[in-house]
Amino acid sequence: SDKVYHSLENTGKRRAVIHLPTGAGKTRTAMHIIARHLMTKKNALVLWLADSDILCEQAADEFEKAWSLLGNRDVLQGKFYNKNEFSLESLESGFVVGGLQKLHSYYSSQTENSSSTFDKRLTLVIFDEAHRALANTYKELVERFIHSSPQAKLIWLTATPGRVYKEDRPELDPANIALAEMFEGNKITMDVSPYSPMEFLIKNSYLAQPEFIELKYDDIDLYTDLKKNDFDENTLLGRLSASNNRNSEIIRVVRLEVQDNDANIIVFACDIAHARNLAFSLNCLGIKAASLDSQYTSAQEKERILDNYKLGKIKVLVNCAMLTTGFDAPQTNVAIIARPTKSLVLYLQMIGRALRGKPDQTPKNAKIYTVLDEISEFNNVNLAFKHWNDMWTELKE
Repeated sequence: SDKVYHSLENTGKRRAVIHLPTGAGKTRTAMHIIARHLMTKKNALVLWLADSDILCEQAADEFEKAWSLLGNRDVLQGKFYNKNEFSLESLESGFVVGGLQKLHSYYSSQTENSSSTFDKRLTLVIFDEAHRALANTYKELVERFIHSSPQAKLIWLTATPGRVYKEDRPELDPANIALAEMFEGNKITMDVSPYSPMEFLIKNSYLAQPEFIELKYDDIDLYTDLKKNDFDENTLLGRLSASNNRNSEIIRVVRLEVQDNDANIIVFACDIAHARNLAFSLNCLGIKAASLDSQYTSAQEKERILDNYKLGKIKVLVNCAMLTTGFDAPQTNVAIIARPTKSLVLYLQMIGRALRGKPDQTPKNAKIYTVLDEISEFNNVNLAFKHWNDMWTELKE
């Protein structure tokens, strides 16, 4: 936080990325920077941007905790996400948490050449999860703040400062280049020499020590009536989710880990049907499991399921694209990646759910089971953390 504050306040730089591994404390680090900014500037107006209600709610809660301990005066706090409403234009200083979709809708309703007094008053913008910044909806917002709020400092938080995995030269991929250029190539991470950030966090029990295990199975039932090169993505996902051999191997591992090791498990399924069917099968076998998805799980049911998982009443969470970010359950010690992906960003987010440690307790081990062999090259998390480093200039002071 000292390096970020010095870089943005004393060197003339306007933008920077904070690059920390999942579980290292990106949100809390940013809150220290925000508190320092608000304490030293009476008319400071800070905007926190995130793309999900869970991440927005977490940011609002973390700010309240941080400011109650660090703050030197009362500040106005605004929530502009989900169903929360208030007038952005009436706010002259304080802290606002904004949902990207809601802000995009807000600005889309204005005329093309309209100016916002809110934009002109902003002094600091925090963008949670930087790799999403190139999506069209979000890029428009980021560019708006860059051009409409020239006085504002912009900070992006991420565990993955890139968009595309490119094995040999990631710095040559156009999407990666565009992301680095948007942030002026400035990146700041932990200085814990002689250790790498991942090594340091694991050594001090902030993160678990991961064990990567490949789940192999007889895939002959995938190719009935089809040649291997005839698959499109939807056909592949459907075949994978319906494969008896594949599902039998997933269920075998879950039963083994729950019955023999009393594990707490998150399974990332191919699709919604896959998640529901796996959870149903596990319950039939006497294992307490629940599925989460965007189609059938209401907000109230999701909250109940997650609470029961954290309390140990549910041992296995099976989900489809619901728990990759914004969910912390340090008791999770097994992740099963049962959906294929070529995205290093997504893969790191999924395994991160099992890597949360507890520094005040016994060092934690975590098992990461990856079905199929598509992403076995990412099994060294130290290499994965450093994958995009050549695209950035590391800021030391």
